[in-house]
Amino acid sequence: YSALLIHQKLVQQHGVTLSYSAVARYVAKFKKDECYVPLHGLPGEEAQVDFGYFGEFRRNGRAVKVWVFSMVLSYSRRAYFKVVTSQLVKDFLDCHIHAFEYFGGVPKTVKLDNLKSGVTKVDLYEPVLQEQYASFLSYYNCAGITCRPARGQDKGKVESSIKYVKNNFLKAFQGESYEDL
Repeated sequence: YSALLIHQKLVQQHGVTLSYSAVARYVAKFKKDECYVPLHGLPGEEAQVDFGYFGEFRRNGRAVKVWVFSMVLSYSRRAYFKVVTSQLVKDFLDCHIHAFEYFGGVPKTVKLDNLKSGVTKVDLYEPVLQEQYASFLSYYNCAGITCRPARGQDKGKVESSIKYVKNNFLKAFQGESYEDL
C-alpha cells in the first residue's frame, strides 16, 4: 500500500488520528533510494501515454483482462484515465481523442512506450510508428516520440500516474465486476 492509502485506511477504518506526513515519514524508511534526472518541458509541449494492467474482472459472466489507459501532461501532471478491455489501435486512438477532449487541447508531442498499437518497429534510432497512429497524430498536428526500449524512466510521469492508480484506486476498490470498476 502507498502511504496515502495506509493513512486513509487508518483514519477511515480504524478511527486513528494522525497526520498523513507522519505515515509518509514512516513508510519512507522502507523505500529504496533512486536517482533520476528530472525532465522539464513547457506547457502544451508534451504528453506521455501508456497502459497499465489491472487484472481480470467479470464482465457478463466472463473473465476479461482490464487495463487502464493514462495520458499525463508533462508540465502540469494533469492526468486522464480510462478503463479498457482492449489495446487495439482503434481503442488506443479513441482513448487519445477522449484525453484531448478532456484536456481541451492537443500537446505538440506524445511520448509513448513501444506498445504494438503505437509502434510497429522498435528501434533505438529509427522506430516506426503504427501507420494509423502516425496518421492520427499528423491530423492533430502532433508528433509521436517513442521511448528507448526497456527504459520506463523515459516516461516517468505516466508510469507514476499508473502506479498511483494501481496503489490507491485499485487496491482500495471493493467491487469484483468490470461494471463496478
